[in-house]
Amino acid sequence: MKRTVLWHSAALPSMERSTFEFDKNGGGFTIQGTVLTLLGDDPAEIRYVTTCNSEGLTRACAVEILAGEGIRSFRIHVSERGQWIVNGVEAPELSGVNDVDLSFSPCSNTLPVRRLKLPVGEKARIATAWLHFPELDIVRAEQIYTRLSDERYRFETGTGDFSAELIIDDHGIVTTYGDLWQSLTPSDADG
Repeated sequence: MKRTVLWHSAALPSMERSTFEFDKNGGGFTIQGTVLTLLGDDPAEIRYVTTCNSEGLTRACAVEILAGEGIRSFRIHVSERGQWIVNGVEAPELSGVNDVDLSFSPCSNTLPVRRLKLPVGEKARIATAWLHFPELDIVRAEQIYTRLSDERYRFETGTGDFSAELIIDDHGIVTTYGDLWQSLTPSDADG
């Protein structure tokens, strides 16, 4: 199954087009996205691909930023032993992390939502590999997800300094991210 979503954020300002491609045999999924935003005063285009296995664990992520100064790249992958490798260097501080969180994209929250499959009323605290934009540095960050209803979650940072309500569709894809991001794509549109 393939689902393409168009996002809009007036607050940032940004637009994103992302395609979720799910293996029909349950073998995992890939998110491929393009974000148009500003980097300082320069228009920027961010392209990314995130790959998850059948358990919903992040296995790889590649990011390219095209802006006034040229192209900047960032690559991570997770070894079979679960070791995170960032731009070719092992990152032991990310040991035990299961999800990547791209700060420029609302799609990242789909990863833990789909992986955790929380029952309504349940809460989970997780660690993520959080990629800052525009610095492109990655840090371990704690996050809390609480399932409020079948289609609503509360997302909070582990430090408690930010929270947002997430609304998901029937595929577990986040379609609304608080007041920051809104999907412009009907929830039943595939393609």
